[in-house]
Amino acid sequence: LFHLNEVRLEGLLPGGSYAYRIPGVLGDWTPFRTAERGSTTALLFPDSQSTDHYETWRKLYRGALEREPQADFTAHMGDLVDCGAWLEHWYDWFAAVKGGIDRVPVAPVMGNHDTYDEKARIGMPENYLAAFAPPTNGSALWDRWYYAFDSGPVRFLVVNTEWPESDSFRPGLLPEMKRWFREASKTAQPWKVVLMHRSAVANNIRGRKPRGLFSEAGRELMPLFDEAGVDLVVTAHLHTYRRRGRIRAFRRDASGPLYVVSGVAGNIRYNDFWIDSPFDEFVAPQPETDNYLVLRADASSLELSSRLPDGRQIDRSVLRKA
Repeated sequence: LFHLNEVRLEGLLPGGSYAYRIPGVLGDWTPFRTAERGSTTALLFPDSQSTDHYETWRKLYRGALEREPQADFTAHMGDLVDCGAWLEHWYDWFAAVKGGIDRVPVAPVMGNHDTYDEKARIGMPENYLAAFAPPTNGSALWDRWYYAFDSGPVRFLVVNTEWPESDSFRPGLLPEMKRWFREASKTAQPWKVVLMHRSAVANNIRGRKPRGLFSEAGRELMPLFDEAGVDLVVTAHLHTYRRRGRIRAFRRDASGPLYVVSGVAGNIRYNDFWIDSPFDEFVAPQPETDNYLVLRADASSLELSSRLPDGRQIDRSVLRKA
């Protein structure tokens, strides 16, 4: 048993310093700040599912925040835990982020493991949905499954890729989310960034039958991203860091969104598992360890860098606008 408190704050100003406390739960005042209007810095964390009580994840998360103490928020790219129905995994996950999540806002992305029941079958992700309160999306059936928010000059669109499984118990996620996306992606913000769990570009598995160049998520959503003029798509799921480059209409195209697979933030690794994709422009040094990403943006540039646990940079991409 654990207690969840939800309070909605309105009227906060950009670049402001504030503090909060919850009497009887958090007696001391906890400081936090809001993002500036013209710039943003975010920490993006890949799959943190773990088998070591989330100790690897704890060290990565806390080290990243120590090196980027002014981060405006953290995004968690799905598969936060190994099995969403197991409360002990959520206990360990939240213990790992204690001291950071208290003051730095969180943007969660739903992954397949976050929806698993006790027998590793897909089910309603009740613990995930109860644990986080992202902006509402206006849906009666799919609230908290996908959403959008602005930070600095960026419109972030958090997309849900779990419709193949969720259709088994509640059909209709994909068509409703597509309609929502077309409206949510209309913005005056200079940048549009998509965060979603499953990779759009597929990687075939060694020793298994080839599955093609694109996943179902890619085939369904990439045309939508082209239509909306998305600049960057960050995904996860594969437990490997790969920069795919810019793709439009399922072909290499410098005018398309930049696609990046974020890597792995827990201790479950798939070394020597994937066959490289023809779209891979950069693959993390092998065998891979855990990593995180730093995103920085202002009105004219957006930078995404991949870092090892000690902060060393292994890859960097910069997008620019006039």
